[in-house]
Amino acid sequence: MLISIDHGNKQVKTIHHAPFTSGLVCSEVQPFGGETLTYQGRYYTLTDQRIPYRRDKTEDERFFVLTLFAIAYELEAASFYGAGPVRVQLAVGLPPAHYGAQQKRFAEYFLNRGTVSFTLHDKQYEILIDEVSCYPQSYAAAITVFQTLQSSPRALIIDIGGFTADYLLLRNGEGDLSVCDSLENGVILLYNRIKSRVAAEQDLLLDETEIDAILLGRDSGQPDAVLQIVRHQAREFVSDLLSSLRERMLELKSGKVIFTGGGALFCSSSRSKRRTRCARPVFIEDIAANGRAINCSIRRNGSVDTMDTKKDPGKFTIRFCMSDPRQKKAVAELNAQGRLKAQFLTNAILHYVGIENGSGIPSRAELEAIVRSILKIPTVKPDGWSASRKCANAAPDTFLTEENLNTIAGTLKAFRR
Repeated sequence: MLISIDHGNKQVKTIHHAPFTSGLVCSEVQPFGGETLTYQGRYYTLTDQRIPYRRDKTEDERFFVLTLFAIAYELEAASFYGAGPVRVQLAVGLPPAHYGAQQKRFAEYFLNRGTVSFTLHDKQYEILIDEVSCYPQSYAAAITVFQTLQSSPRALIIDIGGFTADYLLLRNGEGDLSVCDSLENGVILLYNRIKSRVAAEQDLLLDETEIDAILLGRDSGQPDAVLQIVRHQAREFVSDLLSSLRERMLELKSGKVIFTGGGALFCSSSRSKRRTRCARPVFIEDIAANGRAINCSIRRNGSVDTMDTKKDPGKFTIRFCMSDPRQKKAVAELNAQGRLKAQFLTNAILHYVGIENGSGIPSRAELEAIVRSILKIPTVKPDGWSASRKCANAAPDTFLTEENLNTIAGTLKAFRR
């Protein structure tokens, strides 16, 4: 099963579960309440107190345990249970500036552990991580709006994370690694500024969840004086970040500027101010955009030339849902093939995607063309069709074309070098 996880310094993000704080407490005895996972005889409970910043997340086991939480949540969301260990294909990310130096070590951190057993929500899990793909985070998030970027001669991606703000310049959709770095200017710095100012001026200790509520416009129960301090600090934070980028000779008033990451959510309260600094801002407010994009790319193309450590690329583990009548019929057909299952699947897949068609029956692509011609259905999307909806719902032949995939693969190869 493919599972994408974004290991942020502030939060861990997956596709089907709400983000949770990158923090946990370890205990030798079973604690009372909380989200508690049992692993190797110890109890790990999630907490809102995040782990202090780690440039190298492989220094200890804490981020591996957080990964087990994320995997369990994804398996639970997919109702993916069964006898024997579940084989997991893990997709993880790193900041662009750290990618070249850390991608191999970060991938190996999850591998060669054999079958891992743990318990969460009174359910026993057994997993085997036999493949890890590592990808550059900010570029992955940009894939979700790739259709709008490929035609743009210049676009700057700014991924505002927990501790770092990463930037990468794209030229016609391809990453320019000579203009790529990570600034230690993430939202954790903003939190610390706000806490210090509120404590000094209001004699009040705010925690990060209360700050999040204020920045996102939710009811925080705080007095107006505190709200004004928090919002003022947020505006200064955005202004300082854009000034830091300008000092690095990055022009923000030409081309598109793509804001992504958790910090992009906090920018929403001052868009009019940002437009005076950025000519064409684009906001990816899906906090799980990094994981969602790489998941979509891997499913579309098998991999996107990331660091693929699968030991046997020709070996797959597939579990069918026997409660689905169509899948049940497919299982019966496969079992009827005996030792010829691989050839049967090969013929079916190549026929389905239109690569081979020896039967004389029109392929799926040909059938679609015929139907469009008969019904005269326009292929152009109507005005107002958002880039985010294109990523989520577009047909395979329109979302990532061969040309687009080659561009993405070229950028990821450059990161590996």
